[in-house]
Amino acid sequence: MQNLRCIQVKYLGATNTRGSRVKITENRLGSNDSIALPYDYKIGDVMQQAQEYLESREINCLGYTELNDTLSIILSDSWLRGNDVKFKSII
Repeated sequence: MQNLRCIQVKYLGATNTRGSRVKITENRLGSNDSIALPYDYKIGDVMQQAQEYLESREINCLGYTELNDTLSIILSDSWLRGNDVKFKSII
């Protein structure tokens, strides 16, 4: 069975002090690396925005699944591509 990278994508709604955001998180081997991107209204889709962000960092996105209304998972086979030694290195 192939070992795939699991990257969580979550929509964070606007608050009194912050606009809407897209949070991308990788929990692996005790690390909890994440980044919150401002929601891009030109793109208008959380998963597309996350995919474009990850692929711009040479992370190959194979597919996704939705766990609930606000949390999805992107699967990748990228482990060591370009400067992507760790997820944290792309944040």
